[in-house]
Amino acid sequence: MTPLRWTVLVLCLASLFVIWPLWPPLLLAAWTAALTRPLLVRFARVFRGRRRAAAIISLLIFVLLALPLGLMILGVFSGARELIGAVKGSPSATSALQTLLSSSPDGVASPSASYAQVVALLQKSGAQGFDLLSDVAGAAATGLIALFIYFGAAYALLVDSAALWAWLERHSPLPARHLDRLADAFHETGRGLLVGVGLTTATQG
Repeated sequence: MTPLRWTVLVLCLASLFVIWPLWPPLLLAAWTAALTRPLLVRFARVFRGRRRAAAIISLLIFVLLALPLGLMILGVFSGARELIGAVKGSPSATSALQTLLSSSPDGVASPSASYAQVVALLQKSGAQGFDLLSDVAGAAATGLIALFIYFGAAYALLVDSAALWAWLERHSPLPARHLDRLADAFHETGRGLLVGVGLTTATQG
């Protein structure tokens, strides 16, 4: 059995290495499932099923997260539409570029830029702008993947948390009382962080 145990240990370490970049959404999903478990019990009685209750809770969490993100994206699109309208109203490409550069972020007008200055600025900052757009696109893709993993893991933990915990108790090298104390500390930490950070963010917003 020794080669088999070493093989299992190596596979477990490889799995941890693979999922290590994904630990933030997985950790948040575990805390979310632990925090909403009392609500899951009530919903399961009303909707006659643990999976239906878990799906409804996941949908409610998605709505709560999507509402502020949607408002923020709406504000960005509104500003971008105004900028595009101002550029389209320019009679020429030079005027359009001057329109983009003719006002500062605080709304105070600055002297109009000449065509040579605009070209020099584009040649100087074009690569940086492309790198910035690439970074933004990469961050958006990473965020979408993290959200997908978060909702999938939260739903799975809401549905199968009892079976997963029973399996962990059977195969854990720690005594059951020590494992329960670790679980209580884990849930207490997650509850404090989610409630504290959530209330702070809501107050600041």
